[in-house]
Amino acid sequence: MKFSTGNLTLLSLPLFAGEDQSTSPEGERFQLFAGEQELDLEYEGLLSNEIEVQRAAMRYSQRRGLWRTDIGASMTDYSIDYQPFAPLGGLPEGLSETTRQFNLSASYALSGSVESSLAFSHYDGFADFRSIWIAEYYRQAFNFPGSGYQAPDPHGFSIVSGWVWDPKPGTRFSLDLTYGEDTIAPGWSFRDPGNDLLKNRAFSLSWEQAINPSLKTETSFTYFDITDREARMIFSSSWNWAMSDDLTLGANFGGSREEPDFEAVYGGISLTYQLNPRLSIRAEARLYNDSGEIETSGFNASAPGLRSSEVGLSALYEIGAHSFRIGVARYLADYGSPDPENEFFTNLYDDRDWWTIRTAYSFRF
Repeated sequence: MKFSTGNLTLLSLPLFAGEDQSTSPEGERFQLFAGEQELDLEYEGLLSNEIEVQRAAMRYSQRRGLWRTDIGASMTDYSIDYQPFAPLGGLPEGLSETTRQFNLSASYALSGSVESSLAFSHYDGFADFRSIWIAEYYRQAFNFPGSGYQAPDPHGFSIVSGWVWDPKPGTRFSLDLTYGEDTIAPGWSFRDPGNDLLKNRAFSLSWEQAINPSLKTETSFTYFDITDREARMIFSSSWNWAMSDDLTLGANFGGSREEPDFEAVYGGISLTYQLNPRLSIRAEARLYNDSGEIETSGFNASAPGLRSSEVGLSALYEIGAHSFRIGVARYLADYGSPDPENEFFTNLYDDRDWWTIRTAYSFRF
């Protein structure tokens, strides 16, 4: 996968300090890229023997007066060694897909303590590697004359309206209202595809609080409603405690619930040590457990229960307006036994050991 910003001009400065910026073309371009600005570049890889997911992303933000704008783009490459469940037939296949996403947001400070924002996001391609695997199974099972099969064309968009209120220093309340539509790869039976259009609505409320100079916390609640499913409630809480000038302890926990029988709980802990003014390192660990996902793309595509763990180490280096982060983690996924109706996807929900690699670069100017 290639990701380049070589043709993007982010800033154009006059040749001489005394040049008339108001009349020259160079001055007009300078005005376009004025104010406080930030450029972020990210890469993340999720790697196992049969599945590789690699994502590259770029974001540019600018604050000018009461306005803040953000524009971003990402590209995710999926490479899958598809292995059908032998007793049910099918052919092994090497699958490769790319998903592209575009994001745009703008926020405006209504007062010294209230800010309103509107964000739009659009993607074209599969949302995750599970969807690609499931789509391949249905393609092999139903792509024959007379079946009525049509190749999927997954894509979607979302719109988020948000408000932030800072009633006093150290306290922040945030409210987000989200509406989105996803055209997915549906499940199939003979001449009868499943629903391929999902509409989702979400309400999210969060509260950030500095309890004292060394202890900060954030709590959030999300109500998520999606087509053909019951509403899902999600709760999470995170804490950061500065134990000393150099050592910070972090913890988080949460859970979600969806009728009739989905439950999930998770938690994590991290320890960050400031080696010197420029370099800090972080060690972290996470645990996750759920009772089995609810999948909308097909009646028999839902995942069995999952237990997973992740242990990782990362480093952050900051010098002036530049910051660099790199991290490596080991992620272990342990699925429960598949339901007899779910044998089609036995190999999809096989236990896997993953490596995750994350890098990021940020430039503020």
